[in-house]
Amino acid sequence: MNDHAAPAGTADVDYTGRPADVPKPSPRLYNNDLAPVQRDFRPWGAYNVFTLWANDVHSLGNYTFAIGLFALGLGAWQILTTMLIGGLVLFVMLTLSGFVGERTGVPFPVMSRIAFGIHGGRIAAIARGAVAIVWF
Repeated sequence: MNDHAAPAGTADVDYTGRPADVPKPSPRLYNNDLAPVQRDFRPWGAYNVFTLWANDVHSLGNYTFAIGLFALGLGAWQILTTMLIGGLVLFVMLTLSGFVGERTGVPFPVMSRIAFGIHGGRIAAIARGAVAIVWF
């Protein structure tokens, strides 16, 4: 559940922008966690996105990868170049994967329904969650 305060003048509207008197869709397909969120309730800016990217780049997995490259005999400049290319690729992929969600306010599990259907979208969301758990 989100505990955001409503902007001024929107007392009869929930945080998704849907008027209170509109019937709610099936709870199996829709809830407050999966609802599109209005831009007023998404305060992230460039700093927040940069820190998320920096958190993904600076991880134990990347440092282990760099040590493995040293063990293979690569030089420091080659490893630095490899890490920079990897960081840029990660930045581009994260930006592309978050573009539609940022524009529309729709979370990843709902966006994945477009490509994988309702049940396949769940599998994609669980896979993404498992990767996030292992990553951190």
